Amino acid sequence: MINGDLIIAEGVANGDITLDNVKVTGNTYIRGGANSIHIIGGSYANIIIEKTDDGKICVVTSDGAVVNTVYVDDGNDDVILSGYFESVTVNADVKVVIDAGSSVTTLTVAASGVNLTNNSIIGTLNVNADGVVVEGKAPNRVNVGSGVTVSPPLTGTGTR
Repeated sequence: MINGDLIIAEGVANGDITLDNVKVTGNTYIRGGANSIHIIGGSYANIIIEKTDDGKICVVTSDGAVVNTVYVDDGNDDVILSGYFESVTVNADVKVVIDAGSSVTTLTVAASGVNLTNNSIIGTLNVNADGVVVEGKAPNRVNVGSGVTVSPPLTGTGTR
């Protein structure tokens, strides 16, 4: 158990990191160059992706890992989410891919220019910024903020 924050720092290089049945009560910051973060079991209050170098970041959950919220605050890299995620908030102009076989209960896009590719299940997509592009499978429900446009246009019933 980590009582407080866990920081995966820039010095990690481009390898993989595995967190096996870790419980983090604070925030988990991903700032380093890890290519993939494997989360096996355990629980995480918040994962904040604010990677500082170039390249994609892939967060993979398995074996009942509980991740309450993922915040994407990094506009430099592609973010791939694989596994089950309760809540994801995208606060940066970035490409986000929801991997096949994955599930996001609520995904909120709060930054313009986000490119979202959904290869699996998004329960509710909240779009609160212009210039958001959604490709792949339609979310089950879409909420678009007042005056906001998305491409291609989506309806609130999960069809396009």
